[in-house]
Amino acid sequence: MTEATLNGLHAEPPKSGDQTSHTGGKTSGRAADGDMSNDSDPAAPTYSGGQGSANGIAALLKRHETLVKYFVIGCTASAIDVLLFLILYNSIGTSALVAHSISVPVSVLFSFFVNTRHNFKTNDYLGLRLASFVVVCGIGYVAGYGVIYAAQLVGLDANTGKILSLPFVFVVQYVLNSRITFRKFGTTTRPVDNQ
Repeated sequence: MTEATLNGLHAEPPKSGDQTSHTGGKTSGRAADGDMSNDSDPAAPTYSGGQGSANGIAALLKRHETLVKYFVIGCTASAIDVLLFLILYNSIGTSALVAHSISVPVSVLFSFFVNTRHNFKTNDYLGLRLASFVVVCGIGYVAGYGVIYAAQLVGLDANTGKILSLPFVFVVQYVLNSRITFRKFGTTTRPVDNQ
């Protein structure tokens, strides 16, 4: 058997409604878009593009690799922050302000050094970058305590306020850090990390 014959044996037969036109050799609009569903037979199995979806998700994650890593590092730093806050506030009995004032700097230092080394891979101007990171985290600190304070004003406890502050602080800090703190000097925006 020839190679063409072998390839023909392994090919799936076309589904009705998605067959190649015998006149022009073009596929229907649905087949060209990758949707292999069969509109004429509701009981027929449909093709959901599982492999294509997995590849699309992998490509999306690769394209936004820095954001994904920042999120994972941020989640770890937030866990350190919240755990330390809960221990200081609930077990040791410090005020919410004191607990917040200790837990935030510890998580900030963790986040800075891990992001510098493993995510943005910027080993130059560390003092300047740390100063910028601290300023950005100061903005996050004020915003975070604002959410805690607002939560207490509406009758929620400080623990709930702390958790509610995390998504808001994450977005603000990522935007500022990715565009200012970890920006490659000599460029206006940080290029996508393809490594």
